Amino acid sequence: IDRKALPDVDGAVAARVYAAPRSEREALMCQIMRDVISHDRRHLKRVGIDDHFFNIGGHSIFAAQFAMRLEKALGTHVPVRLVFEFPTVRRMAERLDEDFGRALPSVVPANRAAQVPASFEQERMWLANSLYQGQPVYNEGLPLKITGPVDTEAFVTAVQGILDRYEVLRTRLLSKDGQLYQRIDPAGALKVMFEDWSGYLQPIEELEHAAHERCIKLIAVPYDLGRDHPCRALVVKLSDVCHVWCLATHHSVGDNWSLSHVMPADFLELYTAAVETRAPDLPDIALHYADYAAWQRSDAMLDVLGAELAWWNTKLEDAPEVIDLPSDRLRPAKRDHVGTRVAVSGFDKAQWRAVEEYAVLHNGTPFMVFAAALSGLLSRVTLSTDIVLGTPHVMKPDAALWDEFGYFGNTLALRTEVDVEASFDHLFERARTTVNEAFSHQYVPFEQVVATLGSKPSNATPVFQVLLVMHAFRDDGTFERTDMAFDMFGDALPQVSKYDLTIDINPGPTGVDVSIEYATDLFDEVTVRRLGDQLQGFLVSALTAPHVAIFTLPLLNEAERELVLHGF
Repeated sequence: IDRKALPDVDGAVAARVYAAPRSEREALMCQIMRDVISHDRRHLKRVGIDDHFFNIGGHSIFAAQFAMRLEKALGTHVPVRLVFEFPTVRRMAERLDEDFGRALPSVVPANRAAQVPASFEQERMWLANSLYQGQPVYNEGLPLKITGPVDTEAFVTAVQGILDRYEVLRTRLLSKDGQLYQRIDPAGALKVMFEDWSGYLQPIEELEHAAHERCIKLIAVPYDLGRDHPCRALVVKLSDVCHVWCLATHHSVGDNWSLSHVMPADFLELYTAAVETRAPDLPDIALHYADYAAWQRSDAMLDVLGAELAWWNTKLEDAPEVIDLPSDRLRPAKRDHVGTRVAVSGFDKAQWRAVEEYAVLHNGTPFMVFAAALSGLLSRVTLSTDIVLGTPHVMKPDAALWDEFGYFGNTLALRTEVDVEASFDHLFERARTTVNEAFSHQYVPFEQVVATLGSKPSNATPVFQVLLVMHAFRDDGTFERTDMAFDMFGDALPQVSKYDLTIDINPGPTGVDVSIEYATDLFDEVTVRRLGDQLQGFLVSALTAPHVAIFTLPLLNEAERELVLHGF
């Protein structure tokens, strides 16, 4: 992420009247809020009791972290919805004496003498991998081109350090007596692959093309999760000033936060230490992914999961099984999961600022704004008032896990009743409630929700077919060195689509980029582009006139309206 392009958070705070904490508890809350947000934005020096969490750099991931750290410090349960509903320390402190139920059990180191069970996330991916055997549906990859005077030996040492530091990258999943467990191989068992192409005589452009093809093939190789390590690391030296690094993984080992936040920071310290021939200055890992998996399966968590599962059953009772999207072809009897991705209409800087301001004004987040807009749009184009979206959610129940690599993710279903005769303000209020409730019941595995709901379509993903993903930071990671440039090395991911549609919202310093991954057995590109245009047009119209009935809001953006009026 380009930190220099981020807004000056302290400048925004200074523009407001600073209100100092009035008690030790408020001072503690302000300090924790500052620490959480400064983890990503390093210029925040102080937080007052009237500073709005989401107006000084907070987002949903940080809200979860803030609530969790506050819970641990105060010794009382702090639900994450409290951060959304009362986003200032002054207002939140007034509610902390209420009884929100018991806190989650603590995560403790697992007994390594016994078999460590697989996490729910690993089990979900293991089952999916068995179902789609031979298909790279859940293959992931981070291919990077590094330009600059790289110390090749130090670079390879740093990549090897990553493989040795994170146990989950060396973990195989084995089944015994119907139970899935982890086999964690020792450091050094997984080796980085290094190839030196710098002696080849071809032009650098041809070498880069060949390296890109090499990355594509590496990422697409299927995994046998019981036999293979779920990670492959390749470093290719093209010249003294051009290297390629491809970290290929199965989705069972890492989420977006791990790949874009945790790993880059550790890698840069490992590389710097190798260049300077010193030991890396990295903290010991207090809790590993295996400890998190054992915590999930503990007896203390069973009661928590049981209560959450009952809530989900009620929430999703009688929900529509399949959304009737305006596809170009009938849904086939069996999905092939072939897909592609296309960039669609995004939002400029002024429009993104309008989204942020609306969210803050209505005690929500930009994600909630987009969830409301997408639900409203889908209601319009499907003529349905019962809309269920899915969204991935990072969940780390202990502060020590925030800097640990792994797949700490669950999938949450967001069911919203859309009243097309009501306003966008009304729709946003419903969407905000839906998101807050889902976050408050985040720990029950999605596959358990699916299993208890009973029937599911054979040719569509269960519960929802449209996934909404909002990134809190750029996906090319936080690699920052003055002597090297790290750039994403083309599109090397397999051409697949897990869902009918996956809408990716990616904020940046100049606005918001939007892309849609879609199933090619259902949609043509022109249809998906039109849907992206409609989402942009609908949301801009909604923010311009949030008090009017949403069925009256235009679905066309300005360019589309001009085309319809004058282009034919």
